[in-house]
Amino acid sequence: MNKPRTYRQNARKDYLRLAKSRRLSASKRRQGIRKQLGYLRRNLSHIESLKQFVPLSVLKSKQYHELLVIHVLYRQQQEMYDNRSHRIDDRIVSISQPYIRPIVRG
Repeated sequence: MNKPRTYRQNARKDYLRLAKSRRLSASKRRQGIRKQLGYLRRNLSHIESLKQFVPLSVLKSKQYHELLVIHVLYRQQQEMYDNRSHRIDDRIVSISQPYIRPIVRG
């Protein structure tokens, strides 16, 4: 079976184009988030299709845990994108430390 395309380089270019821009309008930011969510959705669906051939038990425990965190993170970000909100309960801000929560300010 062939290795699936990940578009990692395209995703990185799109991210840097937005991150380096001086003034980022709300519509451009939203468009960039949509692209990044699309790249992530594609990669997660590839992993789902690979599960048919190889069980996820071949992953190391840390990799498996990070995959579960990434699924939750994707769901949270997609929900925030769909609802046009910036906050969500129990928001994950770090893949390697998913138990850390954002600081409430103001």
